Amino acid sequence: MSFSIFKRSSRCVPLLVMLLPFMALCQEMPSFVEGYHGGAEGGYPSDFTQWIVKTMRSKPNWKMNFEIEPATWALEQQRDPSAYNSLQQMFKDAPDRFEFVNSSNQTYFWNIDGESLIRQFLYGAETIHNSFPSAVIKTYSPEEPCWTSAMPQILKSLGMPYASLKNPNTTWGGYCIGKDAEVVNWIGPDGTAITAVPRYASESAIGTRATIASLNTAAYIKSARDAGILHPVGECLQDAGRKAGPMPLGVPSVYRTWTEYFEKVAIKPTVDWRFSQENIRVCLVWGAQVVQGLAQSVRAGENRIVATEKASALAVFGAGAQWQEHELRDAWKTLNLSQHHDVWIVPYNGHPAGNWAKQTTMVWIPNTQTKCDNIQNEALGKLAAGSGAPDGSHYIRIVNTVSADRNDIASLQLPSNWVGSGTKYAKVYNAQGQEVPCQVNGASSQELVFNATTPSLGYSTYRVEPSGTAPGESGARAGIQPNGAAILETDGYKITLDPSKGGTISSLYDKALQREFVDASSPRRFNEYRGQVNGTWLSSADAPATLQIVENGPVRVTVTASGKIGIHPFVSTLTLVQGQKRIEMKVHIDWSGNPQIGQTWSGGPVAGAMAKPFYNDRYKLQAIFPSALTGPVVLNKNAAFDVCKSANDNTFFDTWEAIKHNIIVNWVDINDAAGAYGLTLMSDHTTSYAFGPNDPLGLVLAYSGPGLWDRNYSITGPTDVHYSLVPHAGTWDQAHTWNEQYRWGEPLLARMMTAPPAGQAMTKSLVRTATGTYVPTILMDGGNMLLRLFNAEGDAQEQTVELGFIPTGANLVELDGRVISPLTVIPSVQPGSSTLKLSIPRFGVRTLKLAGGSWLLTAIHTPSPVGARGFRMDISGTGPDGLNINYVLSVASGIRFRLSSLDGRCLRTLQLGRQPAGSHTANMLLAGVGHGSFLMEGRAGGERVQRRIAIP
Repeated sequence: MSFSIFKRSSRCVPLLVMLLPFMALCQEMPSFVEGYHGGAEGGYPSDFTQWIVKTMRSKPNWKMNFEIEPATWALEQQRDPSAYNSLQQMFKDAPDRFEFVNSSNQTYFWNIDGESLIRQFLYGAETIHNSFPSAVIKTYSPEEPCWTSAMPQILKSLGMPYASLKNPNTTWGGYCIGKDAEVVNWIGPDGTAITAVPRYASESAIGTRATIASLNTAAYIKSARDAGILHPVGECLQDAGRKAGPMPLGVPSVYRTWTEYFEKVAIKPTVDWRFSQENIRVCLVWGAQVVQGLAQSVRAGENRIVATEKASALAVFGAGAQWQEHELRDAWKTLNLSQHHDVWIVPYNGHPAGNWAKQTTMVWIPNTQTKCDNIQNEALGKLAAGSGAPDGSHYIRIVNTVSADRNDIASLQLPSNWVGSGTKYAKVYNAQGQEVPCQVNGASSQELVFNATTPSLGYSTYRVEPSGTAPGESGARAGIQPNGAAILETDGYKITLDPSKGGTISSLYDKALQREFVDASSPRRFNEYRGQVNGTWLSSADAPATLQIVENGPVRVTVTASGKIGIHPFVSTLTLVQGQKRIEMKVHIDWSGNPQIGQTWSGGPVAGAMAKPFYNDRYKLQAIFPSALTGPVVLNKNAAFDVCKSANDNTFFDTWEAIKHNIIVNWVDINDAAGAYGLTLMSDHTTSYAFGPNDPLGLVLAYSGPGLWDRNYSITGPTDVHYSLVPHAGTWDQAHTWNEQYRWGEPLLARMMTAPPAGQAMTKSLVRTATGTYVPTILMDGGNMLLRLFNAEGDAQEQTVELGFIPTGANLVELDGRVISPLTVIPSVQPGSSTLKLSIPRFGVRTLKLAGGSWLLTAIHTPSPVGARGFRMDISGTGPDGLNINYVLSVASGIRFRLSSLDGRCLRTLQLGRQPAGSHTANMLLAGVGHGSFLMEGRAGGERVQRRIAIP
């Protein structure tokens, strides 16, 4: 409409004045993003897809944003194929009306590990594309506060350039801090940025359930525009099954998909937001047994599955094992389901197993663990298969799934016939024949424990023999003093337990640092268990404890303290290992009845209250660690692919609007003001920690009382928590805290070998990374290896990755498979090895795709009978273009090598003329042979050597 029509008469001016506000509203009509949330696990009625199709047809201006669990669509295909087909067709006909805004299982990402974050999106997107092949997933927008700080680089690598940080209609569990900007450059810890819509600082809350952005109220639009936001957008992702769309909005709005808003409405971002983990203000019922149990199960599953993948990759490259893609996918499926946000925020809500918590701990995680056990057992069986004839000796293969050289404790059960052999001791020898310290625990189920040195992502081999002689007294040891105190001592520590104060630690002296870590001036005791129980403050230090030495070296020493917290018995366990920095601790509490633990509550219903009794951790039962660090103390904490320096003065809050990020995912670390000394606390599950100027670092162990939606979070059995402490010099990165975390979560794997490792390499490494860079996992993709790297503690300088094989090609790739750039493979001086060079910023995640190649256990001929003319054949490495064959002749002879398939078909031959006695190397071309298991045969004179090999 032209304004010139109003110039014909001054009488039109009043009409123009009246129309201007309406015209301005039309020109700047706010946007609204609507859709649904839920799915096969979180709720999705059988007639809901049909309702969506029908309503979308009748409401041509309505647009749909799906945060639906990906597996839902396969379920709908089965139970309502007509509606499913109609939705597919509608998506094809009008793709601009639909958007998938979350391919994960609606997961809280701030409480799980980084590899789980990646798999949630990868596997979910694959599942969505099975039903909607043309879907382009570009925006991440969860209903719940699900973000974590490392997400920009993950989302961008998955091809998702946009995100929403609003969650305006479901804020029960928390929210993101506000920022008055239309859009921002959301910058993660590695420096990657994506475009995001923040929760506006100007939008107010509706109790603890929502904000005014959830219905585009007039107050919301006005507050946004007053804050300078020209194109405000609201959002509501309702629970699936609520047939209330389109929502009745406060002001006329345009329904949009998120990508449409970003690409056609919003301004280009001009504000950089360097996101901190503490910008995520979330609070669940930390310390409650139901949350604690499921969190421990999820953590155990996370650790187990990545260790299994890496062990399996070692077996594929090292022993011809098969990559079990289907079984691993199934293990990931149930682990990813257990990370669903409903597991954590409504654990008592109904589910087929009884409730979400039981579904996680009794169905999903047990499936993950069983699948991993089977795969890992097969991998270890392959890696521990000997190549020589039995000679009465016992050999042990130690497998290290962490990408760092380790000297860690290894343990395994000795053979059953060991018990009756008349000896109860053992001697262990390394590959050089040197004896290493060991101990045997137990009378019937004898556990062998020893210090094993094992290379990065590889294996080492040890020999063990029965012995009638007890090990020497040097090494780890413990003793009870005349005053009843227990002293535990290793090469690294001297720790004293005080029985008069509940077995708490009165001294923790680090020998290497020559430093005491217990603050003796604190009114609290080190490793004291203290909290408010039934309205009364109770402490384990208020009653004496009985100390008992359970293990007494020379490798590992363990002491227990049995005492009471009020009337509630507990057993605390402290373990030290010779040569190990980590101090491992456990607590078992047998509760008497169902006590109320935490802040007393008399404020009526919790659901609608801004204050909630489970918010303030000061009153919960904690394990407390008053440390002798010079203040002001600096606290850092980790999350998926990130470490956050805390800006909180303390961790305590009482109301929803005052929530502080006080979450320990894997570890928190406290440093003195100068960064000279520190103490790391590691937890076996995600929970909360306590800390403040007058409150020493504490790990929350227990809460019982009113929780979300007025559910009573009760005590139903004992509390069992495993945690560790690592005193150190320097800051968390100088102390390589991530290394300690990975080593704790992925202990060395040990397996008795089926025969002597005749001719095999006694030690081997598949991948070695630069210091501070780690391998979260390794995947096989057909004949290719996908190697994930995480720079946790290093800088952005070019670094070297060492490979125990020679790939035929290497590319740096995005998480969705797009090639970023080729990498140059540099053969090493060591035969069959190579290196790659690349740069990774700190907290950066990179994926390498390595084509072809194989890393093989070397093969050798069993020694020939005395007097026979024999030779030895080693296979040291392979690739599609060549197999290195190293052989040693005892006398001069002609040589012939033959590579055949297992059914006897000859694939390659290599005929060599007469060779002199000595060591030689030959190369057999393998182009066109393919992948699989093969038989290599070597002939020299009258001797024949056969070796089964694998080329993945």
